Amino acid sequence: MDVFTVVVFLYTVEVAYFQQCTVRTLRVDADKTGTRLNGHTYITFSNIGPNACYNECIRRTKCRSFNYNSITRRCDINKMSSSSETDFVDETNCVYVDMTQYRGDSYYDPCPGSDACVEGEFCQTLKDDKKICNRDVKECEVDGYVRYTKENLCLKLVSTSGSTWTSARAVCLNEGAELVSITTLEKMKFMQNLLKGINIWIGLQSKRWMTGDIFQNIYTMSVQLNDYDSGYHTDSDASCGSLTAGALQDESCNIRQKTSLFAKLYF
Repeated sequence: MDVFTVVVFLYTVEVAYFQQCTVRTLRVDADKTGTRLNGHTYITFSNIGPNACYNECIRRTKCRSFNYNSITRRCDINKMSSSSETDFVDETNCVYVDMTQYRGDSYYDPCPGSDACVEGEFCQTLKDDKKICNRDVKECEVDGYVRYTKENLCLKLVSTSGSTWTSARAVCLNEGAELVSITTLEKMKFMQNLLKGINIWIGLQSKRWMTGDIFQNIYTMSVQLNDYDSGYHTDSDASCGSLTAGALQDESCNIRQKTSLFAKLYF
């Protein structure tokens, strides 16, 4: 073997080794470089590697794509993917990966097909390679939710420009959540500490909580449930629950509007 052949051979090996290392930097190919999807991140992880970012996304059904910055080691997992240039902003050292192409492929997806987790869960692989779905506690750390650990709940005070009880519930359901049910005195005290005098819609209608539990007056506050709203007596349904720091009552479901509501999300 002459010197030229040896040099070419060594060069080929080094190139192949370099390419292999480059591939290992990120398990899948980036769909865009020098840019990130803007406005659709629902969880951010700090100081993790690119493959860890990939793993955090692929095991969450809700994650449709992710942004990864190799310098800051920031991982944004997004609740949507996009090919429209208007949805992206320039960011040096950042890559964008669309994960929808890898969903359901057992080579990439740890919980494909019938094993797929629902939104709000993440796939976990146990030591025996068994796959299970767990509630995603990270969901509580985004979008203004706070954790109520006694019932494994995420709670969120949502502000609107004005919504009826019916439309407030639709806002919750659109987030995969529900208007909050308050079936214990301990939870009521927790809620009152969060409210600070704000008047909100809650998950109570016709003396029944959205959990299906029948209302029981166990609270140390004023309670008035009489299916009547003197301000909106033309509403055929005035059985919807509202709460302040000192009182619980039912009011018009379809006409009266409030600017705040409390949503709950299980984890």
